[in-house]
Amino acid sequence: MIEDFNKKIDKLKEIVEKKPHDTDSLLELGKTFFVCSQFDSAIEMYNRIISQDNSNISALYNLGIAFQAKKENQKALEIFRRVIELDPDNKSAQEALDKMVNFTPGA
Repeated sequence: MIEDFNKKIDKLKEIVEKKPHDTDSLLELGKTFFVCSQFDSAIEMYNRIISQDNSNISALYNLGIAFQAKKENQKALEIFRRVIELDPDNKSAQEALDKMVNFTPGA
């Protein structure tokens, strides 16, 4: 299974190398890194997308999830709040934020 993910990562890296602004491939690569618990690499991919489009809801939300996975709760809270600011009806971000606020001291 890990071998399959590594192949997928290699293939996506090739695509991103050829098309560095391909948001869909960057997002998929970030998700694949995340599934493989390579959170820093996932964060890097999401940040690349956000540097091109700072209102990309998918990249922002996934960035929040990646920060949450790394236990960087303050960063995750900020990101989820930004998602809700841009997309007030985003239920996933609101649920993530609600859970974090209920369990994070001083949030």
